[in-house]
Amino acid sequence: MTRHATLRAFAASLATAAVLGPHPTLATTWDIVVPPNMPGSDALKAEIWDFFLHGLAPGERLTLYDGMDGREILRIAIPNEERFGDERVRTKALGRETAQLSRAIDALSDEDNPSIPYRINLPGLVYEYAQTRTSDERQLLVITSGMHLSDLEPSFSFRLVGSELFLPTDTHIEAPLSESPYGTRGLEAALNGVVVHICLQSDGDQLTTYQKDELRRFWSLYVRWLGGELATFTESLPGCFDRWRGKASGSLPEEALDISSNVLAMRRVTRTPLESPEPGGRTPLPEGVETFSLFASKPHPSLYGVAVTTGTKYRTDEHPRYIYSWCYAMVQHGGATVRVEIGTKMPDLDVEWPPIPVGTLNAAGISQEEAEASRRACQFPSDAA
Repeated sequence: MTRHATLRAFAASLATAAVLGPHPTLATTWDIVVPPNMPGSDALKAEIWDFFLHGLAPGERLTLYDGMDGREILRIAIPNEERFGDERVRTKALGRETAQLSRAIDALSDEDNPSIPYRINLPGLVYEYAQTRTSDERQLLVITSGMHLSDLEPSFSFRLVGSELFLPTDTHIEAPLSESPYGTRGLEAALNGVVVHICLQSDGDQLTTYQKDELRRFWSLYVRWLGGELATFTESLPGCFDRWRGKASGSLPEEALDISSNVLAMRRVTRTPLESPEPGGRTPLPEGVETFSLFASKPHPSLYGVAVTTGTKYRTDEHPRYIYSWCYAMVQHGGATVRVEIGTKMPDLDVEWPPIPVGTLNAAGISQEEAEASRRACQFPSDAA
C-alpha cells in the first residue's frame, strides 16, 4: 500500500472516530517534536529537564517525537501518586526513564548529523502523531525552522531565494494529500483537541518580520484545518516553553483561507508588502498597493524528476494585469540543487530567452539542448486584454 493510500485509509478511520465520539478525557499529554539536527541545543536540554523535574505532574505523560519520521523517541508516564511530585522520588523511582531521557536529549547535539538544521517534516508527522491520540487535551510543542522541504514534491518546498520567501498558496490546504503534501481534505479531525506551540529556530535564514508573519499565517491555517489550534509562534525558546507549560491559547489571530487563485502553486513573499522585484532593483509601490505572486510547475519534457516553474507577480490594484514573469528549472545533480534561469517576460514585450552560462549547465549536469527544451514547459501569462 502506498503512503497516500495509507493516509487515505487513515482519513476514513478519523471520520469513523468522529461519528463514534471523542476519547475519554485523561490528564494532559505533553508532547515535544524535535529536529534530528539542532545546533546549540543546550537551552532546549535545560528546558526539557526543568519540565520533567518540576512541570510534569503526577498522572501526566511526556513524549518526545522525531520531527522527520514521526517516530516516538521516548515516553515517560508519571505515576498518579502524590509522592511523585517530589523530584528526588521521581528521579530515583524512575531511574531507567530518567537515563533514557538523558540519552535522548544528549543526542540532539550530535555534531555528525548530516541533516539540515532544524528541519522537520510537519505534514508527515501529523499522520504518525494523530494515531497516538489518547485524550482530548494535548499540548504539542514543535521546534522547527518553519521551512518545510518536500522530498515527494520538491517544487512545493518552502524556500528562501535571495531575499524572497516562497510559500504554498492556500489552495494546497483544501486539497487532498494525493495532490499536495499540505492537503488536509479527509484529515480534518487529525489534530482535534491539540494545541500547537511552534518554537521558530533558524540556522541563518534572514526572514523579515513580514515574511515570518506570512509563515505563521500558513501554519496557523494548516493546523486549524486539521482540527487543532496554533497558539504560539515565536523565536524565543524560553517564551515558547512558558506558553506550552501554561497551556496558552487564543492569542494568535484567526486567519481566513484565501483560495481565490484556485492554483496549487507557490507564491512569492517579498521582504515587505510594498516591495516589487522588478528588473533594475526594488521600487516601492504606491501606498495601499501590494503585490502577490502565483507559481505553476510542469515536468520537463525529457528530464525525469525535473520541474520547470513559472512565477508571475501581480499588483493588487491592477489584477489580473501582471508586473513581471520568470521561468526556471531546479535540477538536482551531484548532491546539489542548481537553479537554471530559462526566460523572463514583461507586459506587452516578447519573452526573453537569455543565454545559459556553460558553468550553470555543467553544475546542473544538463546539455544546452536540454536546457532549451525547458522553454516548452514555461507558462508565461498572456498579454491579451
